[in-house]
This record gives sequence, structure tokens and C-alpha cells, in this order.
Amino acid sequence: MINLDQSIEVLTGGYYEGNSSWNKPRTSIDNCLKIYFITSGELSLKNKNCEYILRTGKLYFINGNKLTYQTCQASFSTFWLHFIPKDIILYMHLLDLPLVQEINPNELLPLNILENIEDLFPSSVFWNDKSLIHILQLQTFLQMILIRSLKQYNI
Repeated sequence: MINLDQSIEVLTGGYYEGNSSWNKPRTSIDNCLKIYFITSGELSLKNKNCEYILRTGKLYFINGNKLTYQTCQASFSTFWLHFIPKDIILYMHLLDLPLVQEINPNELLPLNILENIEDLFPSSVFWNDKSLIHILQLQTFLQMILIRSLKQYNI
């Protein structure tokens, strides 16, 4: 028998619009893994080694544990999700990943995931009405991103 219980704790998520006042150093809220889908503008995430520019129309997997500073020159909007795998071995492997990875949504599922991307990010409706379908869609989305990230870095 194989135990498939690789559960993921979704901490919070939703949609956000920000501007240059969003510029800030890393805080305790960043001690997690993140998914950002940038819908407009751009922002940058920095660690001690480099700076990553996150651009409109792109999906990103972010290792918040390696973040040192985040900035926005003008404005941006994003769907976002903060989560932590409950399996300690999986979590330790994910901590080895770089700060930012750009994800090609077409590599995740045969479906066009960007058509209804907002359905994958929890909103206030999601938190109040957790349907089984939404939970399974979100779980599959996160697992596909984790699989792709771990394979890319041979972890």
C-alpha cells in the first residue's frame, strides 16, 4: 500500500493590487512558499545574490524563505497564494529551491490553466464555501507546481 497523504496547508491567498508603497523587507509572513500570477505591472523580489523581475502574464513559484526584499516601481496586480507542505521531508527539499521560478502553465496540466486562473486562488467566497471540486483543483494545481519545481532542480 502507498500512502498518498502529501497534504498542503493553504495559509491565505486572493487578489492584490499594489504600488510603490508595497516596497518592504522580508517579514515573518514570508516564511512560506508562494504562487503569484501577475495580471498587470511588474515587481521585483531580491535575495542576497540577485534580483528577479516578475512580469505581467507570468506564473511564479516563490520560496519566501529566501526573500530579503520586495519592490514595485509603479503598480502591479496579482493573484497570490501562500502555503506550506505538511510533510517535513517535502518541505525541507522545497527550501533548497531558488527564490523564484517562472512556471509555464502549459507544463502543469493538459488543460489551459490560465483560462480560469482566478478559480485557483482562494477568495473570500472560497474560504466560506470550500467545495470539494475547488479543493481538489487547488490541491492538483499546487502538486503539479511542486512536482515541476523538484524535477527541474533534480531534488
